This record gives sequence, structure tokens and C-alpha cells, in this order.
Amino acid sequence: MDKIPHDSIHFRSNITCINNVIIEGRLRWLGHILRRPPQELTHISLFAKLCEWIMDTACRYSRDVRISPEHRITDLEYADNVVLFADSYNEMQVILNSVSETAARIGLRINVNKTKAFSSYVQKVDKMPLFVNSLPVEEVPGFKYLGSTLIANGQAKDITTRITAARNAFFQLTKPLWSRREITIKTKVRIYIAVIRSILLYGSGQ
Repeated sequence: MDKIPHDSIHFRSNITCINNVIIEGRLRWLGHILRRPPQELTHISLFAKLCEWIMDTACRYSRDVRISPEHRITDLEYADNVVLFADSYNEMQVILNSVSETAARIGLRINVNKTKAFSSYVQKVDKMPLFVNSLPVEEVPGFKYLGSTLIANGQAKDITTRITAARNAFFQLTKPLWSRREITIKTKVRIYIAVIRSILLYGSGQ
């Protein structure tokens, strides 16, 4: 981490670094989007550490969610985007309360207008309203995170779109490429990997 001039933060004696920063800065929590800190605290790495501390502290005793036999998670963090996971609405409310209370300890707050709830494979009778500081959280039918959109039936809408786009591109090359015998199999495979598979896997990190 780069050094920050002491005179830009005004450190006080006998107080930890993080407490000094909060005393002088009074940062504000804006739901899953965090506003840039004041001019004295423009160091992104420091600001990210504050957010990371909130999530680690708030979710320390939360029940994680199993996403595979070997993997369990409580939250996802990417830059200023945070996603919380829970197996039930009751558990999610507990996590929200914990995050809100932990953030308040260092002068941050959740903006309920930028906080959304999304559920997958949950019956209507099992749903319940979620609240942040007594304010209701809006529940949405779809959820977009890092370019992927999930819908209530558990599928990712963009995956279907990619499959359709790749299939259309494949058939468009039938006459000019796939059916031409003078073009070698090796060349066709290279074009398939470069064009068709790239369309199918775009943004998937594969």
C-alpha cells in the first residue's frame, strides 16, 4: 500500500489507524455502491480495506451457502459491488442487520434505495419483506452481477442469449465454410474456436 501523508489525515495519538481515518473522514455507505471518500481519503486501497473489514466482521458468524460439494460462500465482493447470500429470508435479514450495525460502528450506512433483494426457487408463501434500518428493501425479478443476469427460475438469461448467438453464427457459416471440402478440417476448427466458441464463452472467463 502506498504511503499517505500524515498531515492529510491528521493522525491522533493512542488511536488506531482505522479509527483516525473514520474520525476525520466520516465515510458514507451507499448500499452495494460506495461513494468515493473525501479528498483526504482518495486512496482506493485504504477505502477497499474498510469495506472488506465490514463484510468480514458482519459475516463472521453467518451461515454460509453451499454452491457445490466443495464450496460454500457468504458473500461476493468485486470493487464496490457486494452480494450477500442466505438460505432463507430470515437468515438474510440477520445478515443485513449485522452489516448495517457493523457499518454504523465506523460511520458508514446502507442506502436502501440502492439495495435490492433477489430470490431463486423460493415459493411465494415462503417470501417475506426485508428491511434496512426499518426501511423496506425492493425485491427484483432479475439480478445482474458482473455482466451476468440471473432470473427467478435459477437460470442465467445471458447464457441462453449466448447459446442462441453462437448457434446462429454457426449456421451462417454453413455454406461459405463448413460445407466447403477444399477447406481443411484444421482450418475449420481454428475458425470455430476463434469465432463460434468466442461468442459462446464471451465474458465467462474461459
